[in-house]
Amino acid sequence: DSIFRADDTRRIQPRMNAAMVLIAERRLDEADQMVLEGMALPVPTPSGSSGFAPLLKQIQALRQAR
Repeated sequence: DSIFRADDTRRIQPRMNAAMVLIAERRLDEADQMVLEGMALPVPTPSGSSGFAPLLKQIQALRQAR
């Protein structure tokens, strides 16, 4: 975060990547936290990106499947 300005949309991608890794490792609580932090960023979702909603749905589906 410290290398990007507060309004830089590139702040989103590292959180999305981290959330995807955490989901793959079934670390759902941590993935959920990462997604929520990303959603709280004061930057618009980059064009061409579906944002964090699909990741949040994936986490919820995995929790229900337990």
